Amino acid sequence: MRFVAILLGIAAVLGAGAARAGCTLDAVANLPVHIEDGRIFLSGSVNGHQLDFLVNPAYRSVMLNAAKRDLEMSSYKLVRTVLGYEKPDPPFGIVNEGPDKVVIDQMTYVVKGSLPDFGVPGSVAMLGADVLDRFDLEFDLADNLIILYRPSGCDGVQEGYWDRHAAAAEMVPGLGQGTNAEPLNAYNFPFVTLRAEVDGQPVRAIIDAGQRHSFLSLTTAHELGADREDMPEIDAMPDLFDGYSHRTWYRDFATVSLGGETISPAWLRVRSFDSAPASKPRTGSLVRDSVLNEAGLVLGADFLISHRVLFSFSQHKVYFTNSGIKPFLGKEI
Repeated sequence: MRFVAILLGIAAVLGAGAARAGCTLDAVANLPVHIEDGRIFLSGSVNGHQLDFLVNPAYRSVMLNAAKRDLEMSSYKLVRTVLGYEKPDPPFGIVNEGPDKVVIDQMTYVVKGSLPDFGVPGSVAMLGADVLDRFDLEFDLADNLIILYRPSGCDGVQEGYWDRHAAAAEMVPGLGQGTNAEPLNAYNFPFVTLRAEVDGQPVRAIIDAGQRHSFLSLTTAHELGADREDMPEIDAMPDLFDGYSHRTWYRDFATVSLGGETISPAWLRVRSFDSAPASKPRTGSLVRDSVLNEAGLVLGADFLISHRVLFSFSQHKVYFTNSGIKPFLGKEI
């Protein structure tokens, strides 16, 4: 479904970012975000209706079916979407970056889901990589900001400017994704996929900030020698779009390693991907579940909240350091 006129309002504009060996990160915008219910949201409005956008830089932008009537949408057009601070502005262009706004015309959403919101009242849309991967994107949640950068001269240069020892992980093709192809964007790669290790064994890790908690698939846990009979079962993990639940267990692993960072011990949820009951609606999550299951390790919003992270879509890398906000993969239950 196609919508038009996407405006990213800017709360403030930063000066030039890190400069190293001729590399500059020019800050297009910084946008204030807030953490609720264990996930990251950006306030804005659609057609004059205030709402929150769930921020997920590794998935397509989504509008929940429930929003269509409430936001006075026609079948094919969304008149106006504003993220952040809105000021009066002239008619939209295709793309227009200015000191106080970013305008994107002809924005396309995926419309799906049977839930009324994403867990927070009024959160009926997801802002995804089809918008965000136009920039290099920093999550500085210690300051409640996401920052959009336009890099210049940064090929081969470490972009984690705040710490020269920042970990770096390459974005790689995912498993089971039939559209794997260059470029690495939200259309060809619905998730950002990275190489990781759990207990010394290689796994593919994908970032999905729609999930509150990071987890292993049950299949991967079995391959690592874990038995569901030996793991305590905890509250089921709900599906992001339709709300049905997946059985979930909890277990400690000796190590989880990603891009030079190693967590030891690491406490992870282990999630089953058994089919949902037939009585539950399925409006678009089957393929998504398949990709999550095959990935092995899923890094949820807890990864972004516990780290300072820069998605360098220009370099196909993710830079990160521990932010100290909360321990990552610490024992919570």
